Amino acid sequence: MTPREWRFVAIASLTLLLVTSIPYVVGFWMSDADRIFGGFVYAVEDGNSYLAKMQTGAAGHWLFHLAYTPEPHLGGLFFLYYILLGKLSRFLGLSMVAGLHLSRVFSVPFGMYCYYRFIAYWTPNRAVRKLGCTLFGFTAGLGWLWIALGRGLTLGAIPVDLWVPDASYFFSAFLFPHLPLAQGLYLLFLTNAFDYISTGRGHSGTSAALAGLLVSLIHPYTLPVAGVILGLFIGVEVICRRWRLWPAVARLALVTVPSAPYLAYTVVVFWTNPAFRSWREQSQTVSPSPIHYALGMGLILIWAAVGAVYGGRSRVRHIGFLVTWAVAVPVLAYVPSSIQRRFTDGYQAPLTVLGAWGMWNVLTQLQRPRVRRGLLTFCVGSMTLTNVLLVASALALLPGSNEPIFRPTMEQRAADWLVQHAQGQVVLSSYTSGNYLPTRGAVRVFLGHGPETMHSSKKRALAGRFFDLETDDAWRRRLIAEYDVRWVWWGPWERALGDFDPGQATYLRQMYDRGGYVVYGVEGGGGEVDR
Repeated sequence: MTPREWRFVAIASLTLLLVTSIPYVVGFWMSDADRIFGGFVYAVEDGNSYLAKMQTGAAGHWLFHLAYTPEPHLGGLFFLYYILLGKLSRFLGLSMVAGLHLSRVFSVPFGMYCYYRFIAYWTPNRAVRKLGCTLFGFTAGLGWLWIALGRGLTLGAIPVDLWVPDASYFFSAFLFPHLPLAQGLYLLFLTNAFDYISTGRGHSGTSAALAGLLVSLIHPYTLPVAGVILGLFIGVEVICRRWRLWPAVARLALVTVPSAPYLAYTVVVFWTNPAFRSWREQSQTVSPSPIHYALGMGLILIWAAVGAVYGGRSRVRHIGFLVTWAVAVPVLAYVPSSIQRRFTDGYQAPLTVLGAWGMWNVLTQLQRPRVRRGLLTFCVGSMTLTNVLLVASALALLPGSNEPIFRPTMEQRAADWLVQHAQGQVVLSSYTSGNYLPTRGAVRVFLGHGPETMHSSKKRALAGRFFDLETDDAWRRRLIAEYDVRWVWWGPWERALGDFDPGQATYLRQMYDRGGYVVYGVEGGGGEVDR
């Protein structure tokens, strides 16, 4: 990589950071005395869950416990990125929201740099490298066309570039900082692992092993997918180019072995720990229809096919690996599993390398520079429209938005009071309030997140029954005792569930009452009344 290429990657990364940060900057700017921007526009519930994980770290813990379920359970060594980020944010005196978004300043450029190293490994052509980096960081599929045609917006039945961050680096960078970080580590692993397998360079093997371990700590499913892709390519090379099988397999094993204990630990915990097993069972990320994948990838599929043809004719170095990856993932995405969509993580990388190669070969055959530049601008520009739509839609959601994008100031004050008095204790509330409360401190809630609340649908029904006026007080007492509830949160969302007034219950004590938010302590649960 020349100094000019370094500058290109830096400028591209800065541009991507600025564009994806616009809705967040506007959201914080729109906060006022009555409402506060929560930090997220899309996937608010998941965003809040990451803030809750940061609060776990800020509270001094290292093991992750599910804050969104009241059942006692053993913690696990998961989400270390957010736990460490929470500790760092507290050390620096930052809010969890600020710490999360500031971490994107590192993770987004890191992912772009790792992609550029990846494409640089496959081609020395600097024009192709820069084009591939642009395609990777800024383009998506035909989701914009789906919207323009007025089709439905049901999740799972729309092009993946509109809702699956694993399928688009831009969308990953737009949402949460661990996503571009994981993609960068994945590409770093594959680049170095491939180099080690094909050449035996020791430093590449060491770098691959380290990157594989780090990416496994974020996305444990990633390394097995990489192992399958590399294994398939080794098989092809053994047959077609007479690679020696066992040395290649041994090298593949060496770069994956350091991660094996953690991967085994993950499997054991998610199958034997009741809380984590419930999470696994409720977290279904299955693949949509193939047509939605095809539309979500869009024109890059065509250009990648063109690039594969040109690359095969020109005998581009090890292009077979990129083709193997491009062909294997669509098959893996429909292997019986509850995490099928996750297997597309980083899939844009081989497609954009092949696509850039194909686009460059086609365009360089045009004699007129003006026509060549115009066609290139048109092709790349048309592939950015979905991402333009995502940013524009996020901005359109901000004016006049209430919960959950913005939170009432009085709600935040009540939540801050609660977390000071209820550290580690269970709070009963509605689902919407429960999703928010752990973002303010290390409290546990009765419910608040689909997969992370054990038996989530059942608890929704139980919470609704608790706030129903017709429910017998004896039943409420049994529910409180069964789940060791120490606090009851009563705000607008709880009033919407029913007409029950906790202030009339003899087993609840009013501890806080300001701005329409009331906190009750369960009799015998301790705590001091806010005067």
